Amino acid sequence: MIKLLVVDDEESILDFFSVAFSKDQYIVDVALDGELAMDMVQKSFYDVVVTDLTMPKMNGLDLLSHIKKESADSQVVMMTAYGSTETAVKAMKLGAFDYITKPFEIDEVRKILSNAIEHRELKRRNDAYHQLSIRQYEKRKMIGESEQTKSLIEMLEKISPGESSVLITGESGTGKELVAREIHYRSDRAQQPFVPINCAAIPENLIEAELFGYEKGAFTGADQKKMGLFESAHRGSIFLDEIGELPLHLQSKLLRVLAERSLTRVGGRQNISVDVRLISATNQNLEKLVDQKQFRQDLFYRINVIHLELSPLRERKEDIPTLATHFYQQYNRKYRKDLEGMDQSFLESLCKYSFPGNVRELENIVEQAVVLETGKRLTDQSIPVKVRDKISSGSQSKVSVPRGSLDQTLESVERKAIAQALHDAKGNKTKAADLLKISFRSLRYRLEKLGIDD
Repeated sequence: MIKLLVVDDEESILDFFSVAFSKDQYIVDVALDGELAMDMVQKSFYDVVVTDLTMPKMNGLDLLSHIKKESADSQVVMMTAYGSTETAVKAMKLGAFDYITKPFEIDEVRKILSNAIEHRELKRRNDAYHQLSIRQYEKRKMIGESEQTKSLIEMLEKISPGESSVLITGESGTGKELVAREIHYRSDRAQQPFVPINCAAIPENLIEAELFGYEKGAFTGADQKKMGLFESAHRGSIFLDEIGELPLHLQSKLLRVLAERSLTRVGGRQNISVDVRLISATNQNLEKLVDQKQFRQDLFYRINVIHLELSPLRERKEDIPTLATHFYQQYNRKYRKDLEGMDQSFLESLCKYSFPGNVRELENIVEQAVVLETGKRLTDQSIPVKVRDKISSGSQSKVSVPRGSLDQTLESVERKAIAQALHDAKGNKTKAADLLKISFRSLRYRLEKLGIDD
């Protein structure tokens, strides 16, 4: 039930609200003046307070100020006589949700009260998202000693304060969501919600309703209206992970939302303004999907204003000791293991591993090692057996000693591999990069370094 407090020095107004809304989902309390209402707010929480502007003892603006100090989650709706709307608008600037002009229709009042409740629920959800995001961000700030990570952090310092859309690409487990959070918390939107969405995790028949919300009766089971995640992210940032999985028909709707900065809920007609910064991520090649008509080109340009490509962990091994130490400290505290530290053998063994699952796999390995360790320190024997076997087989592989210098041999092998990939890809560098399991940017760098005519 929703608790409603009505404040007015006219008993007929109080009787109207008591009769009309006690039949609905409201518990209605009334007060004949502002001072009495102030005492009631101190003793009990009200979801909505409807108060007249002009009253003896305490006017509506003073009562509004008191409510905002005592009960910030309460929504305040002002009542005013015809011709006094200027004061009501002033009240909204001071924190009132809306105002009603006397005389009023019951349907108009119902709609405003419903909107006030909806606004309060949205605020609560936003606050919850914000607090959760802050906790997650504080646990997982970007760290690393590699040149790639340092360059990325420098780039984040430049782009985060802006409003441009950002596309983050990279293999699964490289930390795309962590980078998205860094962008948000370094921006002017840091005090507003950060709302992450995994487009691949939501069933196709539900994703439109999740993103954009729906009205009551929009489809079977929609027994009440619901705000979408875009509305939840209002004035903050929204993170669309695996955006390449978004169905084509929703890509066009997303494009319209980004262009018009407004949306329409499923089954609705009203345009709802949304102010969000879009950060997207994918481990797919969106340019290839565009060529295959599986991703809209106009949407690709809209989301790809700034492009960040994250290197896999195997290409930035200098980060492994720093990350492993961070995860060790985190899980040592979490599981209250009181371990004394990590042996050098533990870190050296990790640095020999290729980490196909990237940072996510490293975290998993360290957590497992901490949980299962019965001694005082982590050693190379603390690493899971399957990973140790892969490290051992890789380090014990016999390699013939080259006749020339090692650099010359490696360059020759690299040149042949790239030439073969370009041949197999019929000159398409994007496809060649996929065949070589490297990024397009990395391939371009190698072509320039080796002097290969592209």
